[in-house]
Amino acid sequence: MRSTLIAAALAILASNAAHADPATADALKAANIEISAEQLQAISAAEGDALVTLLGQLVLVTPEHAAAIIAASVPLNPQLAGPIMSAALAAAPAQSEQIFAATVQAAPEQSGQLAVLLTETQPTAAGPEANTVGVNAPGAPSSANAGTGSVSAASPN
Repeated sequence: MRSTLIAAALAILASNAAHADPATADALKAANIEISAEQLQAISAAEGDALVTLLGQLVLVTPEHAAAIIAASVPLNPQLAGPIMSAALAAAPAQSEQIFAATVQAAPEQSGQLAVLLTETQPTAAGPEANTVGVNAPGAPSSANAGTGSVSAASPN
């Protein structure tokens, strides 16, 4: 019974931690972000993942304001700094440097975690498949003979 009450209390606290209020919409408006009345209303009522999605959509339609959107929203929702940054990066990858800098400036205590998140979301120069693990190319050593000192090569036949 006690563990059930503790779990319920933690669930309530977690849901309240990701709560947005009209201050986020007000901050976006004060930052002169191009935003409709409907978007303002939706952002005012959103919390958690819904807020992250709405902010990502806002960056998608106004990528030139990505850093300003981050600067206005992250200080009021620091617990969502990583997800907000990820949504902005997905919406405006060309603005990645500005998005990262604005997020770190808004949530400096999370700079290390944000840097890791940035590197995880950035494609490598070799492309997205470069990070594929467990795929053997023809002529590459097989994991089946690992430790035996033998190398299998692709047969020309």
